[in-house]
Amino acid sequence: MIDGAGEWAVTGVFEDIPRASHFHFDLILSFASLDVEKDPITSSWMSFNFQTYVLFREGASSRDLASKLDSLIMSHMAPEIKQTMGISVEDFLKRSGMELESRLQPLTDIHLRSGNGIAEFEANSDIKYITLFAAVSVFILLLAVINFVNLATARSSGRAKEVGIRKVLGSLRRDLVGQFLLESFVFSLIAFAFAVLLVRLALPLFNQLAGKQMDFALLATPGIAAWAIGLVVMIALLAGAYPAFFISAFLPAPVLKGELRQGVRGGLMRRVLVVFQFAVSTVLILGTLVVFRQLRYIQNEKVGFNRNQVLVLDNAYLLGAKAEALKEEMLAYPRVVRASLSGFLPVPSSRARMIIAAESDPDGRNAPPIAVWTVDHDYIDTLEMTIAFGRNFSKEFATDKDAVILNQAAVRHFRFDEPLGKRVVLHDLGPDNQHFVQQPFTVIGVVRDFNYESLRNAVEPMMLRLGSSRGKLILRIQGEDVAGTIETLRGKWAEFAREEPFEYFFLDERFDRMYESELRIGRIFGSFAGLAVFVGCLGLFGLAAYSAAKRTKEIGVHKVFGATVPDVIRLLVREFALLVVFANVIAWPVAYLIMSGWLRNFAYRTGIGWAGFVLTGLGTLAIALLTVGFQSVKAASASPAETLKYE
Repeated sequence: MIDGAGEWAVTGVFEDIPRASHFHFDLILSFASLDVEKDPITSSWMSFNFQTYVLFREGASSRDLASKLDSLIMSHMAPEIKQTMGISVEDFLKRSGMELESRLQPLTDIHLRSGNGIAEFEANSDIKYITLFAAVSVFILLLAVINFVNLATARSSGRAKEVGIRKVLGSLRRDLVGQFLLESFVFSLIAFAFAVLLVRLALPLFNQLAGKQMDFALLATPGIAAWAIGLVVMIALLAGAYPAFFISAFLPAPVLKGELRQGVRGGLMRRVLVVFQFAVSTVLILGTLVVFRQLRYIQNEKVGFNRNQVLVLDNAYLLGAKAEALKEEMLAYPRVVRASLSGFLPVPSSRARMIIAAESDPDGRNAPPIAVWTVDHDYIDTLEMTIAFGRNFSKEFATDKDAVILNQAAVRHFRFDEPLGKRVVLHDLGPDNQHFVQQPFTVIGVVRDFNYESLRNAVEPMMLRLGSSRGKLILRIQGEDVAGTIETLRGKWAEFAREEPFEYFFLDERFDRMYESELRIGRIFGSFAGLAVFVGCLGLFGLAAYSAAKRTKEIGVHKVFGATVPDVIRLLVREFALLVVFANVIAWPVAYLIMSGWLRNFAYRTGIGWAGFVLTGLGTLAIALLTVGFQSVKAASASPAETLKYE
């Protein structure tokens, strides 16, 4: 028995739907058992109530069907529009401002490539985020490669004598290049083994962070394994190629005579790579700050209604006529402040767009469909919306059954200078569900614009009308002892519908869920930024240690001639500080362009803010100075007698 009415016989059992599916369900009912095909609304070609799946024959082309789909649908819609509205389909589309477009989409593209698909079964992801994270991962990998190249070229003088002796003994340059590339490959292979171990340990944490359920077994699939092997080889070549050709180019005679100039050829390259490292890290940090700044703006922005302390009881329609009685029973409970019955919420929920025309345009020649919500007298007060002009619905006015409240966007849409008292005409199917009728309404009020869609979109025109809509019971409750309030309401629900599930959610949680993907992106970006800074600092630490070691004699001489420890520290950190500052100068405009493009996805957005740029610059500089400063203090504190004796 479903919804307390009608019985169905179980004729089969299907395997559980996999997690990686675009829909999930527990049971399937046939159209025949629901009499869907007999319903004039759901069986109409003008009604888009169902997703349609097409299984192609082997070798068939989807392009052939796609080219015929619009004309196929139009040929069925045209007679229905002519019958119900008395006009041609061309006139209907022209008057309404709508367009008819159909498209075919491969099933495997739904999750990542739906774009702004309408009426998706579940929330999808987006291929652009996969591409973005893959690109960031590649950049972080490049930072590690840069560390290897920097340190290998910095230590080149230590292996110069080895190269010179091997060349004197007959080794060819290609033999030396092969040796260094082999060393790089061994390092990459060891790193890959550690990476697999880290993935195994960190995967549960990452799944929690990203809201996914990825399985470690995916690494064992042939495709992933092939990519992994290719990645190891590519990293080995990237990391080992420059040091191999750089070191193997040393001439044996100058090297063995001790005439090799240390690091002259590799110094410029090392500086460029350090700048690149910190530029990437800075862009990631700035991106993270902007994402969280925008999310904070969304959560604190006045959206035109109060979403806090609003409890929504789902499936109130199961109570039928008893829903109104339950509403009154809930209101009798002291901790329920207000209550309303409606299937429409200013978060993802039921939506209805209908043709509404101004009285001056009764045929709806310039009337694209707008949102029409059916609410009760208490809806606006329960959600604490604001009436800008006129009044709210009232039980004291029997004429309010033919009255409507517009939002400010609708007033602008209809170009009403004085909206109160104006008439609008609703074009809807009549009682026979066969012909359109025109139903006039009088505007009695204007509600301030409220965001009933995501803040990514501007507020669109909409109309509120009185009527019976029992989809959800909306309760504004007091803030204390919420758990106790819910248990009391559960008991009251059981008195009216003992066999029906008591399901509820809080409006603010459902509102925040609209931006869940952005929140996850911010968290992942933050993790990437932290990792990038850490990898960059590892390389900087190694270069600082090498630089301090190579300047041991110089430091000793400076101290003999009276330099203090702070003087020596400034000498060592000055070059690295300039590199980090230069990296910020490069990263700031890049980050600004990228994040400006991302913010354009939101109709309501905060600015990027220069404070974030300044804080990021100071932060990366401080991190770099701390990293280099540790080695600098160690080198500056050494006794000059010992260092000069060593030299």
